[in-house]
Amino acid sequence: MTLTCDTRLAPPRAQTELRFAFYRNGQKVQEFGRSRKYRVKSAEPYHSGNYTCDARTSSESVKKTSRSTNIRIEGAASRPVVSISPDWGKVFTGESITLTCNTDATDQTDQRYYWYKDDLFIRGVGKTITITSAETRDTGEYRCQTHRGGLSDPIKLDVSTEAVILQTPPAVYEGDVLRVRCSYRERDSNRYRAIYKENNYIQSSDTPEFQLRIVGRSDAGLYKCKSGYRYEVSAHITVADLFSDPEIKVSPYLVTEGAAVTLTCDTSLAPPRAQTELRYTFYKNGESRNPMPGRSNKYEIPDFDKFRSGVYTCEARTVDGNVKKTSRKLEITTETARPEISASPNTGKIFRGESITLTCNLNSQYNYYETYKWYKGSLDMNTNKKTIEIQSNDKEDGGDYHCKTSTSDRSDPFMLDVNDGAAVRPGISAAPNTGKIFTGDSVTLTCNVDSLDEGSQAYYWYKGRDYIYYSGKSFTIHSAERDDSGDYQCCTDSGDTSDPFTLDVSDDVSVARVRVVLKPPGGLVLERERLEATCFVDRGSGTLEFSWCRQDVGTCEKKQLMGSQEAHFVVESVVKGCSGEYYCSVTVTKLQAQIRSETVKISVIVPVYDARIHVDREDLGVLAGDSMTFTCSVERGSSPSFRWLHNGEEVDNRSGLFQFGESRKMLFLESAGSYHGGSYQCWASNQLSSNRTFTVLSNVLTIRVSVPVSGAIIDIDRQNLEMVAGDNVTFTCWVERGSSPSFLWLHNGEKVDNEAGLYQIRESGNTLYIDSVDSQHGGTYQCQAINQFPPDKTFTVNSNILTISVSGKVSVFQAVMISLILFVILLVISILIFTYRHKLSLPFIKNHQTDERFSKINVRPALIPQHETSPPISNEEQSEYRNLPARDVLEGDDICYSYIDIRCRPQDSSLPIPVDYSVTYSAVKCLTATGDKVKDPTQGISDSSSNIYENFMH
Repeated sequence: MTLTCDTRLAPPRAQTELRFAFYRNGQKVQEFGRSRKYRVKSAEPYHSGNYTCDARTSSESVKKTSRSTNIRIEGAASRPVVSISPDWGKVFTGESITLTCNTDATDQTDQRYYWYKDDLFIRGVGKTITITSAETRDTGEYRCQTHRGGLSDPIKLDVSTEAVILQTPPAVYEGDVLRVRCSYRERDSNRYRAIYKENNYIQSSDTPEFQLRIVGRSDAGLYKCKSGYRYEVSAHITVADLFSDPEIKVSPYLVTEGAAVTLTCDTSLAPPRAQTELRYTFYKNGESRNPMPGRSNKYEIPDFDKFRSGVYTCEARTVDGNVKKTSRKLEITTETARPEISASPNTGKIFRGESITLTCNLNSQYNYYETYKWYKGSLDMNTNKKTIEIQSNDKEDGGDYHCKTSTSDRSDPFMLDVNDGAAVRPGISAAPNTGKIFTGDSVTLTCNVDSLDEGSQAYYWYKGRDYIYYSGKSFTIHSAERDDSGDYQCCTDSGDTSDPFTLDVSDDVSVARVRVVLKPPGGLVLERERLEATCFVDRGSGTLEFSWCRQDVGTCEKKQLMGSQEAHFVVESVVKGCSGEYYCSVTVTKLQAQIRSETVKISVIVPVYDARIHVDREDLGVLAGDSMTFTCSVERGSSPSFRWLHNGEEVDNRSGLFQFGESRKMLFLESAGSYHGGSYQCWASNQLSSNRTFTVLSNVLTIRVSVPVSGAIIDIDRQNLEMVAGDNVTFTCWVERGSSPSFLWLHNGEKVDNEAGLYQIRESGNTLYIDSVDSQHGGTYQCQAINQFPPDKTFTVNSNILTISVSGKVSVFQAVMISLILFVILLVISILIFTYRHKLSLPFIKNHQTDERFSKINVRPALIPQHETSPPISNEEQSEYRNLPARDVLEGDDICYSYIDIRCRPQDSSLPIPVDYSVTYSAVKCLTATGDKVKDPTQGISDSSSNIYENFMH
């Protein structure tokens, strides 16, 4: 577990050096130093608590403290609690006391318990300790531990020899009913007693025990029991927090418009009261958001907008309401998101010739659509990428870098320092390899620099802020004193400074510094190999008791040696269960002085064996868009690492096609595509040392990714869809995407029958061929693309529709015969027309030449009906019209006029009259003659008319 004390310097003061310290539940766990990180190598449940950090300048002129962060280590619920019976923290000598280690584990059958008194291990006890006759030496703080959980909080027992004592519970919490007992050694229950708090009378009774009231934090203080004028005893009662003051937290920390926001009312119960139920209420501007207090300490706001901005608080209380606490106010407002710049490698300092990658990170639900801009100082870098790489060529590449997106403000600056030196940041090592020594010991500090030209480097050493002197790469403190304790740093002439190395010099004791040497070194040992641990001391005399102890279990193997300053503990064939944290303690039996070594970790490496891949589904055929999870496991093997192979190539999740989980043990396909198909294998390995690596390849799984058909298109091998009988044509059906489609052809909505011989289906069914088109092939054509996947998934898509028409084909013989028939018909028509015209012209000419009776009748142009039109007649044409001779008409005779519209055209001047007449209009009109004259039927007819009238008497 690593905690980081995160803060930012103002850009003009970016070079200011800061120091950081860390606290758990108000107790300092890491002193001020340059490192802003606090690391717990192996987190245990007892590491749970409220953590804070301090940041200050080197001169301590500015100091700031972070907000508290509650951290709960998994398994904290099983942290044991010590109870005492009877429930009093103070007892008389000779009384019987029972201590019990209580856990909330459901299975108690195989629990093992370990007890400590004043941090010293008590051997050979179980879940309870019974002190049958208490003595003053039994006074102290008791803790218990199980092999599954952490160490309990201490409970204090006080064994008294006095005649009267005021007994109080070993622990009092808010909301408890306070009980106290004013006890006499001689068990006299008839004495009059009175209870006071800081000289204020509370209650009196003839019985020893008092039940006062429900207490809060203000009820802590000095309580007294008075009995007459002779006895007065007192006890200080501390009222502990039942639960910590709640803190309202918002996630995400930067609230943007439209974001989903979660408020958390964060508090933690005291471990002995971990089963207490709490209720939570959230308030905005003093008004409750959830009218009824709920069990959940979270309040969800799915879509936060400016109208939900305000001052939020939360309240935590017990079910009975006796203990109630309210958080501090938290003002939440929406604001435009600001991106943050991250660097890889994660440093603001690089050397010339090195490169660094900067990434613009925006916590926004719209960041998929963001565009990016980068600035160096105030200059636009003309790039729209989310990530940029800077290759440092000189110091001018250093400076302040900013980024912004299309929906955000500009980020805070990222300051890059390019150093001209060729060395990386130095580090300090110590010999002996420890930061803790004793007075009189010697220690050598070495400044290690990874440089190509190490010999030309100059080194400078500092203790704290004080310059010590110029020295070489190493300097030695020959006889350390307590004043030599402190933080040491070194730097080179390249200007970079190491992290501080803390040296702690302690006063001498009877046994000076216990150290452990392991074989094989480093504590990494292969299963069934030999492990040897050597415990030795620098100084010590007499009989020494060496104990080789396993810290997480509490068991020790002991050896008493006379005159020897080292002891060897050997395991000839280690097993996997030997892994754990160990330490060596040495006790001078005469003085009972004990000192412990630092904790060392032993890891038993079991070579990986039989790697297997499993998937989260039975069928290895998946549809495009489905998700799939591969899991690689080994039958045995310690801390294996995993690599994945796809089609024989190592999987790289930077492409975005794959995602890893659980330290690459799992491989995810969020949305399968055709490119995900193929073989998969995992490669499991673990390493004992730099030259001893064990690897194993898993089985191979072959994945088939099936793509449903879509986008069917039918096309034809010609542009014109109008065809002539006898043509050939090819239809082809295509799909835009789809795995192994089959095809069905439809003609006029009916399935094409390939067996009828009218069609040929080729190329896996996607081609329809017609060798000779005839009339029955006309109509609509369509194809259906189909693919089917087990067990019962079928996908079908219809194509577009093509309509073709087929016309008959005329042969050469038919064309010749049709031409002959048409010629004969035209010839017959010509003969008939000639004959008819000849017969019409002869009587007309004859009458004109012989009949003189009609010479008296003048034929005038006929009146053409209004609905008819005739072209104008020229003077030449009009001069060719003739007056027909008219016979004599008697009174009473009927006269019929026949008028014929004839257009005469001169053809041959030798003829007395024209022979080419065009009859355009004719009619007959009958009249009765009266007197000597007949009414002229042509009266009113225009002279310009081209009509000629012939009359006949009947």
